[in-house]
Amino acid sequence: MFVSIIKEISMGHRLYNSKLSNRQNYALYGKCSNPNGHGHNYVIELTVKGEVDARTGMVLSLDSIKSIFNREITEKFDHKFLNYDLKEFKNTVPTSENIAKLMWEKLENKFSPAELHRILIKESRSSYFEYFGG
Repeated sequence: MFVSIIKEISMGHRLYNSKLSNRQNYALYGKCSNPNGHGHNYVIELTVKGEVDARTGMVLSLDSIKSIFNREITEKFDHKFLNYDLKEFKNTVPTSENIAKLMWEKLENKFSPAELHRILIKESRSSYFEYFGG
């Protein structure tokens, strides 16, 4: 059984690789490399999987899943400028792919007896990023 929650969080970032020149960064990331950064209202889908408990009729309570998400993701990512506010992005470009991987690392092994199955990040109406661990 798969159980998912959907949350919206706001984050700012600048796509910029310090090993490249400003011109190279602009060629690679376009306006997303603007020195002042930019932001998104990201929609995050978190999916866990597991067996339905015969006693409770649930894989894991939605309140538990939401509480873990809020503690591990909302409190650490929401209304942050990722390049400066999260040490993990000091030397890593905060692309949506890297954000998904970091969120996975923060959530992995937190949903026992269920397990994390997927992180989906909708950056806009026209783009999303899925990560299944690995």
